[in-house]
Amino acid sequence: MDGQQNTTTYSSSSSSSNLVVEPRTNYVIREADYGDLGAVAKCLVSSFYKPSMPFIAATNTLKELSRLQNNFAGYDSKIHSMFVVTTIETASKEEEVVGFVDVDGRKKIKKKHQGGPRPYLSDLAISKAHRRNGLATSLIRHCEKTAMGDCDKSWGFDSLHLRVSKENTAALKLYYELDYNIVDEDYDCPTFLLRKKRKN
Repeated sequence: MDGQQNTTTYSSSSSSSNLVVEPRTNYVIREADYGDLGAVAKCLVSSFYKPSMPFIAATNTLKELSRLQNNFAGYDSKIHSMFVVTTIETASKEEEVVGFVDVDGRKKIKKKHQGGPRPYLSDLAISKAHRRNGLATSLIRHCEKTAMGDCDKSWGFDSLHLRVSKENTAALKLYYELDYNIVDEDYDCPTFLLRKKRKN
């Protein structure tokens, strides 16, 4: 997680999903492409899995990649987005995916094993080498704008939900600072369900 606050400014790109993330405008947030998913899977494994032998890490990466690919082509994509943070491509260095988040406003098709209440933010991850640059905060705010912003392209919801481990004090601190509040507690899986309401 990433508690350092920062500001965001729009890039000159014609795509509304692209924006330059401060400081030093070294990063861009954009919608994920299918070709990004391999790098995203590696980012998720390094963020959420315990260090392991290379063959175990490779197995976990393939598992995450399969999950991402299945979800990428999911139903009703107009209210489901995957965003990546990338470094800015230069003449000497290719673009690198260094962060990811999924925000899902689709109706649940199953009562169980189908995520949390909608819209739901999940899989927020930043590569270790790029943490403490305000990137997690920027991704969260981008999801908030997408799900419940004032612009015409917003999905028009009045709240955004996410789930976090009770032991992840750094993440909880960040979410509290961003006005998320605990609305439910899962005792079988030690997590809190948090919600942020849209400000009128």
